[in-house]
Amino acid sequence: EPQEPQEPDTPGSEESTTTTVTNEDGSTTTVKTETDASGKPVTTTTTVKTDGSTVKEVQKTATNKAGKEVAVTATTETDASGKVTTVTEKSVIEKAEPNTSVTVVTAKQADGKVKEATASITKTSDAGKVSLSGKVIGQITEAAGTSANVEVTMTVKDSKGNEKYTVKADSKEIVPGNKLYIYKLDAKTGKYVMVNASTYRVSAAGDVTVNMKKKATYELVTGKEAAKINKQILATVKPAKKSKNLSQDKSTTFALSKKLNKENIKKITYAAPKDGVVTVSKKGKITATESGTTTVKATITLKNGKKKTIKMKIKVQ
Repeated sequence: EPQEPQEPDTPGSEESTTTTVTNEDGSTTTVKTETDASGKPVTTTTTVKTDGSTVKEVQKTATNKAGKEVAVTATTETDASGKVTTVTEKSVIEKAEPNTSVTVVTAKQADGKVKEATASITKTSDAGKVSLSGKVIGQITEAAGTSANVEVTMTVKDSKGNEKYTVKADSKEIVPGNKLYIYKLDAKTGKYVMVNASTYRVSAAGDVTVNMKKKATYELVTGKEAAKINKQILATVKPAKKSKNLSQDKSTTFALSKKLNKENIKKITYAAPKDGVVTVSKKGKITATESGTTTVKATITLKNGKKKTIKMKIKVQ
């Protein structure tokens, strides 16, 4: 007997399965598993809520330009009218480099254009110096689908899993030859704190190397950003009091403004005129010795090497 014509096979169709369940809240979830043209698995999970809105999640694996496997989860949310409200894509590269894993989260507009992207790097190293690699940055921007900017956070851990420190940077600033400067982020105030006077130059390969000794969150910034931060910190270098009255043989301390974070200070030197009215110790203790008016100076050297001299007028009665 003549046989009916058969539908041609499509890639992965033999392994395609679909299941649908009704959830306790009345929503339905459909899970479809199949293989793509390269034979890699693709799982699509679609949940239709009782109000008609939907959440569609597509999970698949891909190989990036560096030859690394990337696990991609794309989530699209729509309202009851079918209008797309949220589009996010999460890419996980477990072995972006030896001892380095990366997670990239990208928020997109309905038309697919990137709104913002963030990347989290976990790097395991017992060495002092650690590099934020240009090769990893390349994989991050590829996964994010943008060359504009990705906010990158690198967490460094030792081989036992203990966190050593965290460094933040913008991918657009990790450019060969670029000069960067590092600051600590104060967890309580959200303000920057000086760390050192070093310049962190991005190598020709796009790498920038850091060596932080304290467990904290640091940020690499451009020279323009550093100048703005330095100006703000320098403005806080003031005496707590501009003048003070003392009786003979009494003492006071050259106190600094409470707005100045002392972590920004590398060194302070004090000096009093040779008029014999007061003496000042290396620690800023001012002692009245005879009647008169004089001015004590304090020169503050900040951790970036900048200096500022401030004054305190002392009147001894």
